[in-house]
This record gives sequence, structure tokens and C-alpha cells, in this order.
Amino acid sequence: MERKPQILIVDDIPANIRMLRDVLVDDYQIFIATNGADALNMAAQKPIDLILLDIMMPDMDGYEVCRRLKADPLTQHISIIFVTARIESADEQKGLEMGAVDYITKPVNIPIVGARVKTQIELVYGRRRLEEQNQQLLRVAELKDDVELIMRHDLKGPLSSIISLPQVISAAGPLNSEQQVMIQAVEESGYQILKMVNRSLDMYKMEQGIYQARPAVINLLAILNKAIEELEALWSAKKIEVLVTINGVTAKPNDTFKVEGEELLSYSIFINLLKNAGEASPHQERVTVACSWDDMATVKISNKGVVPAQIRDTLFDKYITANKEDGTGLGVYSARLNARTQGGDVVVDTSDPAGTTLTTTFLKVF
Repeated sequence: MERKPQILIVDDIPANIRMLRDVLVDDYQIFIATNGADALNMAAQKPIDLILLDIMMPDMDGYEVCRRLKADPLTQHISIIFVTARIESADEQKGLEMGAVDYITKPVNIPIVGARVKTQIELVYGRRRLEEQNQQLLRVAELKDDVELIMRHDLKGPLSSIISLPQVISAAGPLNSEQQVMIQAVEESGYQILKMVNRSLDMYKMEQGIYQARPAVINLLAILNKAIEELEALWSAKKIEVLVTINGVTAKPNDTFKVEGEELLSYSIFINLLKNAGEASPHQERVTVACSWDDMATVKISNKGVVPAQIRDTLFDKYITANKEDGTGLGVYSARLNARTQGGDVVVDTSDPAGTTLTTTFLKVF
């Protein structure tokens, strides 16, 4: 059987206590304190839901009791209603500013007391239910993360067989040329899946703040060129020209743009940002990739498309996407996560008719 809500009445006048107790005793479990010190002790020791607190008491007045209750982590959550003969608006304002939820003046109106107490108890229990639901949601989210982490880890076992068996089959041969191509395709696909699992594990570690960065001097231009080459089908389908510049000059194949970072994380940033730029760009337009040095190394990827208004403020949030049937909402999110892990960042500027520019920063190599 669920316990009754527990109310503490604090007053130094027995008649006032009896009146309040008689009104509430049928629906609530009542506790009594006749001074401030006893009220503080009782509130700290019992699961009190609501305190009806007089102001004018000897030794310690109700304001001081309220102040101490709200200053103590054990009791600061308890709702307080002042019940007092002080009728000045300044007194009521002071009580509410100290953290009381209501203020009732004496002589009290019995039905009003009952109604206000009922309202506050319902609010107390409503907040408690919300807190419990929030805790349950947090536990579900933690369980989901744990399950995903286990799945990512356990996928590596079967993948090792998928990757190694093609070599065993090839060695056992002989295979004709068509079979050899299929075996190589299986092996390459296995490696691709393994990379995806490793990236997913790295993302989890970044989100948890436990990823151990391994920065080195890398040639960002080579990484950009590789990502651009892998997206050739997208450029061709939309007849998009991709122009890469370094400090305003068109980049040559042998140029370098050195930064401090991790090659795999940087590749992940630009394969996502370039793919998004290509998908957002109108047909027969240009995507520009402008590399430059200032206080940090900067890469600006620009296209003539515009980020939809409904997601502009949440673009970098997880799972945010718009107008993409197969979109996961992880591309831009993971790009910023990867950049910040390396000491940089990704920011967006989008408007009509200028289009959209995603600016990625890296630590500069001096």
C-alpha cells in the first residue's frame, strides 16, 4: 500500500497546530514541530513532502528555518508553504524569494488551506514522477550505449574470419580469374566493415571523452584529394566542378598543406563534408575547397546550396537531417566531433544567395 504524503506542521501555538492537523489528518500523515530546531531535525530525518511553516516563532523564526532548509542538500527539495499572521505584501514577497511555494495568511480559510495543500502535494508527486521517468530514460540510454558497444566489439570476431578466409581459399586454389575477383571483393568488403566498426568505436570514445588522440604531421591536401576522388560518381552525376585552392591559388597535385592531426579522423571529416556539399549543391555548379593558414589551418568547403531553415540551429546535433531519405544525421555531427578531438572545430555559415560554407580548423604546423 502506498504511503500517505507526509506533511510537517511547524508552529509554536498549539491551537494553530490542532486546526491545521484536523483539516489534513484524514488525507496525510502529519508530523509536528513547535520550534525551528526540531523542524530542521525532523525534515532531515523523515521523508517529508511538504512543510507548513509559521514565521513568528521564538529563538528561530520561519525565515531562518526556510533559509537553512534550502541551504541543506538533504532538505532543499522539500516544498514549503508559509502560514503566518504577517499580511504585508513585502513579507509574502520575501517568503517566496526565499524558496517557499506558497504563502497563506492567518486567520486561515479552512477550504483554502486544504485546496492549496492538495495542489502542492500533486505538484510534488508530479515532479517526482518526472524525475523517475528521466532516470529510467537515462538508464535506457546507458543500456543502449552498452549494447551498441558490445555489438561493435563482438563484430570484430566474425570479421576476422571474413577477412582471413579469402586468403586461405586463394592459397588452396586454383581459382579462375572470375573467382579470384569475387574472393578479393569479399576480403575488401571485410576490411571496409572493419574500418566502419573501428570508426564507430572511436566515435563512442570521443563522445565519452576517453579517446586517446595520436596527432602527427599530416598532408591534408592528399587526404582531400583522396576523398574527392572517391566521390567522383557524385560529381559526375550532378556535373559538379570541384576546385581546391591553397591561399587563393589553385592547388597542384604535388602541393602540400600540412597540419597536426590524425589521418583517419581527417579523412572521415572530409568524406562527410564533401559528400554533404555535393548532395546539397545544385547541378552544374562548383564546390570549392579553400585551404589557408592564419592562426590555425583552415579548410572552407563551399557550395551554392542552403541549409534548410528548420535544422540550421541544430545542424551539428546527433541524428539531425532534412530532405534526405537515406540520411542518418551523423555526417556533420561526426565531422565536428572528429575536428574537436584534434583540437580544431567545424562551423557553418549559410544564407541566400551566398550558399553554404563549412569551415574546418586544424592546429597549424609551424
